[in-house]
Amino acid sequence: MLERQPFCIEVQIDCHPKIIFKNMKEFVTKTVDREPVTPSVEERSYQKLMLQKSFNDFFLHVGFTKLPAVSILSADIDSTVDFVGSSTNLFKDYLINRPNRPKKDIPNHGLFLYQPKLRAQNGNAFYSTQPIDLLTYFVGGGILVPRNSYRQICNTTTEFLFSLGLNANDLAVKIFSGHPELSRFWIQENPYGLPYKLTAENEDEYLWDYGEPGLTGKGIIFAIKSRVDNQLKDFSTLTIINHFGEEIGIEWGFGSEVLLSSFYNLPHPISYSTISEINPGLLDRQETIKLADTLTAVVSMLDAGVSYQKKDHTRGSNVLIKYMKGLSYYLRETGTPMGKLKEWLSFLILKDFNNNPKTSEMVINYIKKNQEAETRFAEAIIKAVSGNYLPLESFEGVKRLRRENQKIDVINLATKYYDHFENSKLFKSLKNNLFEGRYIV
Repeated sequence: MLERQPFCIEVQIDCHPKIIFKNMKEFVTKTVDREPVTPSVEERSYQKLMLQKSFNDFFLHVGFTKLPAVSILSADIDSTVDFVGSSTNLFKDYLINRPNRPKKDIPNHGLFLYQPKLRAQNGNAFYSTQPIDLLTYFVGGGILVPRNSYRQICNTTTEFLFSLGLNANDLAVKIFSGHPELSRFWIQENPYGLPYKLTAENEDEYLWDYGEPGLTGKGIIFAIKSRVDNQLKDFSTLTIINHFGEEIGIEWGFGSEVLLSSFYNLPHPISYSTISEINPGLLDRQETIKLADTLTAVVSMLDAGVSYQKKDHTRGSNVLIKYMKGLSYYLRETGTPMGKLKEWLSFLILKDFNNNPKTSEMVINYIKKNQEAETRFAEAIIKAVSGNYLPLESFEGVKRLRRENQKIDVINLATKYYDHFENSKLFKSLKNNLFEGRYIV
């Protein structure tokens, strides 16, 4: 059993006795030497654990200093964000001076970490047909080396990938014109024979602002060739970090779910998320992918101590509430019964988090109250348009509109308090009951 780290899964290498591969390299080699295969759910879980172990062992062996994993809550580490969303949040102590946090020196060989992370951009796709490409909650590795260490970091990252059983034919490097320091290594030296591609496409997407004045980054991309269709898929970025134009370090990082799912051409990184182990059918369509991603994100935030209670809001509370409402929406849209939700929660909390039963209770209680409120609101709209205005009076703002003799747009009223309401199946089923006009007076 590997060392248990806070807010990470407890790794048990022998948890799937049917798996015969001793390490990550053997599994990848088996796939390379034969026809491409899709790993089973059990094999995916094993691969993900072995990737973490391989990363840890490799960078300890080459002399890097390990940073411990921390909570996804970033208040004590990086005040510019609510959650740890990248390795840079933890590396800032080694990059710049901040109030009450003097800069530390990067060790000669460099730093590494394997850290759970949360990026909440997927919340922008709630209540729409917009797909999500990445996970909200994920785990991955990152390294940081001193400035001007171009050859070192290019060599080290490539050797790590090769140590997994990958080779030059599995990888490629995408280079932007604005990165001559890193371009020179791959174009002029490239001892590993990795294919490289000079590109100007979407270069602005690979320029970063890290929240602190003057702290920015620019990067090149590592891509992996799918074992199924030979398409190149981005999985990692190597970034030069600058402070007011002066280079201060170089970072490389990856998400384990993205790396593995890209190699095996699985439809979404959630194929390597724990929730897919209990219900692989969640990968079938976008609304179930969003349900699985949102559920995992909600559990991770509650496990980290984020609160949705008004009396004790914490950093990240608004994000949690947004995701809780999204979870309620997708549970209703997919017709997922409460018993199934309880089963998923028990599995997630036991395997990936701190096995706190209160986490499950908090999710269930919120979902029940939220869905009851939605139902009451829907019933109020039906009664209102049929001439019984009383039920609407309990909703904020209605009495004021009455006093001002204003028309009440019932659809806008619904979407004001439940921004997802108009797109829901519940609303669409009620719409036929609404009279032709939009307003009641």
